[in-house]
Amino acid sequence: MQSRNHSQVAARDTLPRRILGRTGLEVSVLGMGGVGAMGKYGPVTRESFALTMTRAAELGMNFLDTSPDYGDSEAVFGYYLQDHRDDWIVCTKVGGCLGRENLTRQQVLEQLPQSLERLRVDYADVVLIHSIHQYGKGAAAIERLLAPGGAVEGLKELQEEGKVRFIGVSGHVPELLPALATDLFDVALTYNSFNLLMQYAHKELFPLAQKHNVGIVVAGAFYQGLLTPDRESVLQRKDQWFERDDPGYYRTQELLDRLERLRDLVEGDDQALRSLALRFAFSHPAISLVISGMTCCEEVEENVAATLLGPLSTDELQQVADVLGTTLSW
Repeated sequence: MQSRNHSQVAARDTLPRRILGRTGLEVSVLGMGGVGAMGKYGPVTRESFALTMTRAAELGMNFLDTSPDYGDSEAVFGYYLQDHRDDWIVCTKVGGCLGRENLTRQQVLEQLPQSLERLRVDYADVVLIHSIHQYGKGAAAIERLLAPGGAVEGLKELQEEGKVRFIGVSGHVPELLPALATDLFDVALTYNSFNLLMQYAHKELFPLAQKHNVGIVVAGAFYQGLLTPDRESVLQRKDQWFERDDPGYYRTQELLDRLERLRDLVEGDDQALRSLALRFAFSHPAISLVISGMTCCEEVEENVAATLLGPLSTDELQQVADVLGTTLSW
């Protein structure tokens, strides 16, 4: 697989779109992730990030994902959205990232209006329950959220009020499976479960999403930075980048061995590796879009240029599968 420079985007280029499951929303296959807006990958200001969003919109990006748990992310997006609401599909979340025992109807009804105020919008297109694995293992998580007075009840009320158009869940695959089986959710966000280093989401989650026509959003195409030149910094601060039950935390050496084989495939070209990672991440037909935490116009342009090359071909997928010693067929 030859390494090439794909950083240039022609003025006429624009991102293709896919349908976000049964929502019917046409979303760009590459979306803006909220951890970039919070400054996790480098410092941002509201003014500098507004320029980044402007460039992203020029290239056809129209989906953003954020959360009240992502620092000032909602407010940073809001600074831009106050003048550009109609150009973007806005997705935010309720509930924290980790550590909650439950999420109640009342908490949802209190949290979302605060998010809308920070985002400077009247409604959210999509609202996800954040990291549902914190509420229990497997089906226990969704049973708790569906109980009377639980989070889903609050989201349904907000839908009726016009504050939310579509609802969904984010989290780990073992908890997303029973959630999607309820047929109550329009969208699911899975992270660190489908990328060049880990692919377990495609075995059960993606077919189930297709069966129920649930829109799939994939995060973690660069696997928290392991697939970028910043990997050494990520490894030095694993506690900040990975949850303890993530393979990136406890199977690090195995993943690094895979990474070296992938780098050989692209002849050591880190930009080509990033391009390969993005293209792989939306190669499965169940995936509506991939979100990435971009912080500047240069990152937007590089990621869009890679995305415009399209999904990996059958031959390219086979090359990746051969390098990883796995099967990638769907």
